[in-house]
Amino acid sequence: MKRILFTLVTLAVVASLSAQEIEKQPVVDWGIKLQANTSNYLFKNIPTMPDLSSKMKAGAEVGGFINFNITQRFYIQFGLMGTFEQCTLDFGDHTATLQSYALAIPVFALWRFGNHEHGWFSFGGGPYTEFILWGDLEGLNPFRHVVTDNTTGQQTIVTADSHSGLAAFIGYELPCGLQVNATYHFGISDMLLFEHDSRDTYQRPQKLTLGLGWHF
Repeated sequence: MKRILFTLVTLAVVASLSAQEIEKQPVVDWGIKLQANTSNYLFKNIPTMPDLSSKMKAGAEVGGFINFNITQRFYIQFGLMGTFEQCTLDFGDHTATLQSYALAIPVFALWRFGNHEHGWFSFGGGPYTEFILWGDLEGLNPFRHVVTDNTTGQQTIVTADSHSGLAAFIGYELPCGLQVNATYHFGISDMLLFEHDSRDTYQRPQKLTLGLGWHF
């Protein structure tokens, strides 16, 4: 009888502690991020510029996020980031810097491990969409730029001003709420808007970020 009573008391204590742990995790919380990034484009068989390639250059981004805590270990994070990105384009005969300001919206499905005393390790991934608000390449905005054929007069839009893809996320949060995060974004959508075979010709962006966040 004493063993049964002891077992019941032990289970009650464990359940009480687990309930208290869950109560510490609100359904919705939020935070801010400040990140450095480095990005470029992957080109393949561009008809008018077969030698075109690009190299990563450093940029920055700032924004916020909202966490929807499904369980204590699993949550969905919605982000909204204002970004400055740049890369070096090599045309074969000369190089130029491409710069852009954009609004990025990532959605991550994340798993976390740890506790409130030692911190949380999170990892996961999900889709993202990025809307380019402004760009500059040698004094010209190349996004949604219309090129006119001098012979036929036909106009062609060269590069899209938005793209979507998948991103991977890894991060660690200290008990005080300070976070260290890293992500890798890879564009799935082809940004070339003129008629072409997307399997053999494409322009796809990629980006790495590393930064700090604060979880309120």
